[in-house]
Amino acid sequence: MLLQPALTFDRGPLHLESRYNSEDRDTFSLFLGWNLGWGQDLKLQLTTMLGALADRTKGIAPEFDLTLIWGQFKLSGELDQERPGQPERAEPSENFSSTCDFFRNS
Repeated sequence: MLLQPALTFDRGPLHLESRYNSEDRDTFSLFLGWNLGWGQDLKLQLTTMLGALADRTKGIAPEFDLTLIWGQFKLSGELDQERPGQPERAEPSENFSSTCDFFRNS
């Protein structure tokens, strides 16, 4: 079993986030970002972030999180690209990921 703890903090448009085991096993990441939002009944939120990776994988990780909220329902996804500092992990096919995380009733 692999735990992937994450802590987030939002204050106004400022977004701070820390993760462990998310980008790679035994890797700590710290992100600084900005929240942008549009809409009232149907809300669209974009969070742009830039992160630093440390421990097993070292490097930077730009990321975009997109969330669509309608009433109690939330659809969320992310687009990120890790840029490891280790040459053996720098193949383009190994340092790019895109996911649609979840659809949930919140």
